[in-house]
Amino acid sequence: MTTFDDREKAYEKKFALDQDLKFKAESRRNKMLAEWAAAKLGIEGAAVEDYVKAVRKADLAEKGDDDVFRKVKQDFADKGVAVEEAEIRKAMGEILAKAVAEVEAASKESGAGGSRADPRHADQAARPCRNDPNRNTPSGQGPWPEAPLIWPASPASTSVDPQASERAWARSILQ
Repeated sequence: MTTFDDREKAYEKKFALDQDLKFKAESRRNKMLAEWAAAKLGIEGAAVEDYVKAVRKADLAEKGDDDVFRKVKQDFADKGVAVEEAEIRKAMGEILAKAVAEVEAASKESGAGGSRADPRHADQAARPCRNDPNRNTPSGQGPWPEAPLIWPASPASTSVDPQASERAWARSILQ
């Protein structure tokens, strides 16, 4: 297999992992939002679990968060509970941030980071390329004194933090 095939598979794997983490975070957000709304609506006991299921089912109606927002807003209106749209949106954002943090923590604990580097190649970022002209020169000056030092600059070989992509994904959701 070529390097490009390996890179393509790695990107596909990362995309699948990101989608899985996004789904888990949104599902957790919907559960916590339903519990928040149930407390405001005065729903208690086993009815809370039924309400959580109803909110999660509402999320399947269409793509995005508007279906969940409309469900919760309509439930507040039906019960006569005065809650502003801005308050619901704010709660959705805060709860999503908490859900993302919980999913990230669970991901780190289970070791399902997905983007962890292969330990057999842990020193790859520090090694020069095999075809590097600076490789055999002790001064690192290259074949000519004015030549710059040449090192591999692929994203895979320079990544220091294996969880950086997950944090970047979480930040993109929160914006």
